[in-house]
Amino acid sequence: MLVMQRINGGAFRFALFRQFYAIFFLLVLVPSILASLLVYFHIVGIIEREVNRSSGIVIGHYTSETDKLIESLQNDMIKLLNYPGLDRFIRSQDTMPAFERDSTLLGLHDSLAPILENELVSSVYLYFPHEGIVIDSRNGHFPEQMFFDYTHVMTDLAPSQREAMFAGRKMMALTGPLTIEEHKLLSRQVLTTGRYISAAISYPFNSNSPSVYLVAAINLEKLKEQITIPEEHLIDAAIMNKDGEVIAYTGRHELEGEDLLEAYRADNKELSNLTMDGIDYSLKFDHSARNDWIYVALADSKQIRQSSDWIKLGSAAFLIFFLVAGAVVSYYLSRRMYMPIRHITTELSEGRPVSSSSDRPDSGNEYDLIKQWSRLLVQEHKGMSNLIEGITPTIHEHFLEKVLSGELKDELAVEYYAKEIDLDRRLNGRLAVLGVDIQYREPEKGALTETDKSFYMVDLKNDLTRALDHEVWFCLVRKDLLACIVHLSEHEEEALQAAETVRLVLTDKLDRYHSAVGVGRAVEGVWRLSESYRHALYVLGLRRLRDDVELCVDQSEGEERAAQDSFLPAQAVNQMLNMYKSGQRDQMLEAVCEWLDSRIRDDMPAVQIKQLCVDILNTWLRATGVDNKQDYSLERNALLFKQLNECATAGDLYRFLERAHAELFASTPQEPLPQRFETVLDKIDMHYGSELSIEQFAKEMNMSVGHFSRSFKEAVGEKYMDYLLRRRLDEAKRLLLGTDLKIDDIALRVGYLSRNSFIKAFRKNEGVTPGKYRESSKP
Repeated sequence: MLVMQRINGGAFRFALFRQFYAIFFLLVLVPSILASLLVYFHIVGIIEREVNRSSGIVIGHYTSETDKLIESLQNDMIKLLNYPGLDRFIRSQDTMPAFERDSTLLGLHDSLAPILENELVSSVYLYFPHEGIVIDSRNGHFPEQMFFDYTHVMTDLAPSQREAMFAGRKMMALTGPLTIEEHKLLSRQVLTTGRYISAAISYPFNSNSPSVYLVAAINLEKLKEQITIPEEHLIDAAIMNKDGEVIAYTGRHELEGEDLLEAYRADNKELSNLTMDGIDYSLKFDHSARNDWIYVALADSKQIRQSSDWIKLGSAAFLIFFLVAGAVVSYYLSRRMYMPIRHITTELSEGRPVSSSSDRPDSGNEYDLIKQWSRLLVQEHKGMSNLIEGITPTIHEHFLEKVLSGELKDELAVEYYAKEIDLDRRLNGRLAVLGVDIQYREPEKGALTETDKSFYMVDLKNDLTRALDHEVWFCLVRKDLLACIVHLSEHEEEALQAAETVRLVLTDKLDRYHSAVGVGRAVEGVWRLSESYRHALYVLGLRRLRDDVELCVDQSEGEERAAQDSFLPAQAVNQMLNMYKSGQRDQMLEAVCEWLDSRIRDDMPAVQIKQLCVDILNTWLRATGVDNKQDYSLERNALLFKQLNECATAGDLYRFLERAHAELFASTPQEPLPQRFETVLDKIDMHYGSELSIEQFAKEMNMSVGHFSRSFKEAVGEKYMDYLLRRRLDEAKRLLLGTDLKIDDIALRVGYLSRNSFIKAFRKNEGVTPGKYRESSKP
């Protein structure tokens, strides 16, 4: 009986093993085999195509570069043949005096130098066949016989072939490779030797019996360097002419030009295969656009397929490994098949804590226990789901805050995280950010708590959700900035319509807070919301000091606001300090209010007006700190700047300045001017348009000019001439803005006898001319 059980058990385990192995074979091995075959053939094809493509691109590049050099050489040679001295030498060299002839020959020799700058050229010479003269770029001019017998010996050409080379009309005629030697005179000892191609142009260009030939020797070693492909060790390059003669070759093996030419003619002159010296080459041809040269790229097919051979070997090892691993895994699973239910039951009963012992499943078989544990897990899941649902809005706002700040702006990252928090609806649609800037009003009794602000914000979100026709997401970026992300369709005006709806909702809540709405540009996709958010912040920065809810839009769509300086000019700072020193504290506050009135009338943004007020407040603090009549209080100053920042309307700003003025200058009573200097100031204010000299006042007060000047500065806070100039310019600015008087008339009224002196003084103190000042202040 025991033996039968073991036999049945072994048969069952073997059946399980076959079942698991069959599943493994079908689901893993078969796809692996197919994938290996596909990868092998696909990779081989990619490698071959890439090599062919690279060969075509590389050989095309070097063809173009070499043709450019040949073309540049041709242009330089033609330019030289157009040299006026050459034509004059041809026509009259027989009648030319000896010294003029030598000078002309020297000039022609010097004109050959630019051609030597070409990378391929080693030497160049002019050959006059009728005169039997050769002008060489290296050694000067020679008789024809001496040049070709010693200096430029073409060993591959017989004299008849050399004469044929210089017969008839030539236009960039290229010879085959020639061995050219330079011999020592008389002894014929070889000094230098090399392989060259001669490029010849005759002159006159259209004459069949030219008077001169310009010949450039192209160094084959430099040509070989030109076509060498340094980055591609698998690809060699060669140049052959139409006769199959190899001109240059960068490879290490022998190359037969006839075989290359036959392959070129047999395979449509583009792509071919060729076996030479037991090596299989893949060939790519490219014909020169300038001459009859054919550029060839040769790739070693065996080296190309070396990577694919390694892939084939790796694929075989990979499959063998999977065969063995599949057998081991199948055997292991078949042995443990009968244990999972018991194992799961044990893990659930021993590894999971429960809230009370009455909730623990403890009856029934293992299958019943698994079902009871499953129901318990479902209940726990429901509780966790309710908890997550409660914090979902906070998670959404945290995610949107990262998107708006630009921390998340990659499309894939945004889609991934949005899907994780179930916010992947309409990620690709048109959206716009409406920035709502909120400044809470302090209640008349008590203080506004953070809880009150939270309730106000929840109420605002609910009202906006009901009022807007579009789907909207909210994100409280800061305590005073709410971002409303509105989903739009294709209509361009939808963002403005939604912003107008938000403005109407905020208008009903002006008793709770001041606010403004900044309209960001519409963008495509959630990942670009940071652009719309930044634009909304930008237009919010242009908000003005208004009592109602302002709708801030892009100024580029309407009339641009004139740029204004948001900082207090140094002249105004000095003026306030002088007023403080002279005891004119109330006049200082009035001047500040006049400055702010002009800025508010010009629709200066609130941010710039507040910056101007910061400068004013700093000037006041500086003034009170100079005379040490008040103790410095960091807490008081910080509170003043905080109150300034909380001002939302022009009225709030004026009330703050009055409070700050009263607080800062309460303990610094005004010191009246001496009676005699009050008389001087009154006279200046009444007669600023007349000639008021310092000598006149000094004489009236029985003082010297120096003593009067020092006493006036101590009493008034600024020099006599500075005070008189400021009084005249203040009146001039009033007349420029309030009247249509000519500048000449205004100059006379404020005490200037000439127009030029008035304009010079005005521009020095105000930075602009009176005319530009009047124009810039017009609406």
